[in-house]
Amino acid sequence: MTEKENNQTIQAKTARQGILLFNLGTPAAPERWAVARYLKEFLSDERVVNLPRWFWLPLLYCVIAPLRAGRSAKAYAKVWTKEGSPLLVLSEQLTARLQASAGESRVFMLGMRYGEPSIRQALEKLRESGATELTVLPMYPQFSFTTTASGYDAIDTAREAMNSNPPQH
Repeated sequence: MTEKENNQTIQAKTARQGILLFNLGTPAAPERWAVARYLKEFLSDERVVNLPRWFWLPLLYCVIAPLRAGRSAKAYAKVWTKEGSPLLVLSEQLTARLQASAGESRVFMLGMRYGEPSIRQALEKLRESGATELTVLPMYPQFSFTTTASGYDAIDTAREAMNSNPPQH
């Protein structure tokens, strides 16, 4: 075995698999300001609303988000728990359980497409943990351009901005 092959074998044995679970996201709080911020981020995604930006963004920022934020905040308040958003809390619990059963060779992180923890924040934590491979697991029941593809867009954008390119599965 050559020295290069030996080093590759050692790296393969010590590789740490980073697993990014990603979900849609949630407002930071069931309050008008937080919901408006979330709606603006969500509804400004071209995969979600495919209209000309010159038409859509002023309508979103000046009419839709201000009007819809209050009603949506009331709806979020009905399902919000003392721990926070049910989607975030349950996603964090799943991530923690997967991590607890995975061992040291894998590290799980949760990223939300919209809101926090963001996909970029999760990728940064995976990098800090020493992950040398990336596996991406969307938490959606089916593929959709407005959910899964949008999430992959965000992953690609974050990886490019971070200059991070571990092998992705």
